[in-house]
Amino acid sequence: MQGLTHYAAGMIITVVVWHVLSDKIAEKRQFFKKAITVGTISGNLLQATRALVIFFSAIIVHYILDDLAIHTYHPPGPEADWGNLVFAVWTLGNIAIVSPLFLFLMVWRDRRYLWGLFGSILIDLWDWGFIKGLAALAGHPVFPEAIMHSAPRPLFQLLAATTPDFTRFQWAILIEVLYMAGLLAGWLLLKKRWPLPPKKPGHVWPSIILVVCFGIVTCYVVSSILVPIYPW
Repeated sequence: MQGLTHYAAGMIITVVVWHVLSDKIAEKRQFFKKAITVGTISGNLLQATRALVIFFSAIIVHYILDDLAIHTYHPPGPEADWGNLVFAVWTLGNIAIVSPLFLFLMVWRDRRYLWGLFGSILIDLWDWGFIKGLAALAGHPVFPEAIMHSAPRPLFQLLAATTPDFTRFQWAILIEVLYMAGLLAGWLLLKKRWPLPPKKPGHVWPSIILVVCFGIVTCYVVSSILVPIYPW
């Protein structure tokens, strides 16, 4: 799936979690008012819980959307045809322009979406970016390529066995466009029904640094756990 599809899912998760874990919980349960400080970021236990639930939920949903990608135009790695104009425009346009621009605008507009947005795309950033950087620094592979995508995926196996594979058909781009439109429409509807509380003043960069560092540590730990079962 393209980044925008994952981002839309992460934004839906953010709105739902903020509704379920609203500030009213801290008013009823004093335990959640316990102060927490990380660097220059101050908050309470409820805010930390909310961020973690959003983050890990977005990671889980990333796997689900990747499994559904069997019904979208998504040629496997070795078969990717960068000389194909449709593939190049669709893929590079999303990776180089649409996804980063959308991420920047959403985080700049409301940093409360940061944990959901970053969690929704973290696996791709790790497997296709960070791992290559670690290998370059170490002078040898630290983790197998795409190790996070090697986690057990029973839903994908079920879909592969029971539904058609459209990953090599360019017309299947329309299916992902429908996914994107549906998820974005769902986010707009939920945001209207369950609006987030007014934003509190603050800088976005400390939050970005925190979520990136937390994401890197999370992926490093999970990758270390997966290494013994990975088919080298």
